[in-house]
Amino acid sequence: MTATRTTTPIARVRAVKDIAAHLADQTAFVMMVNPQKLELLADRLPMIPDWTAYVDNGTDVILRTADARVLMVVDMLIENAVIVTIPKTVPATVIGEALAETIPADGAQDIVMVGYDPTQPMFWSLLFVDALQRVDPKTANAIRAASLSNLN
Repeated sequence: MTATRTTTPIARVRAVKDIAAHLADQTAFVMMVNPQKLELLADRLPMIPDWTAYVDNGTDVILRTADARVLMVVDMLIENAVIVTIPKTVPATVIGEALAETIPADGAQDIVMVGYDPTQPMFWSLLFVDALQRVDPKTANAIRAASLSNLN
């Protein structure tokens, strides 16, 4: 967990820009979290020394937080989608162990899907797809076309 736990409401457009910047410069892991695994994620994020979560409930305001307790409360109160960014200064092995996910140690995998079952339909965070639109419009448009019913 970061040294200071901050939680700030920010404009959706700002969150999209922040996440898109991480996708473009490849200096952070960008994690799309299965909404059904948010409680588990909130339990495990404190094992990671530096991270930021963006909580999207479908409005023009995104909650940016570095406090896992906030994620637990949000999970109980509203339907949401969460994107987590973790700087690549945090070793992939630390992240993988904390989240029980396989992340290549060389940091080559920038986008990580947390808590997804490959046999189930993919849940796409609209916040993530909006950020991806700024970096890779072709892929974002393909996701929108193929996954319209699974966008949140």
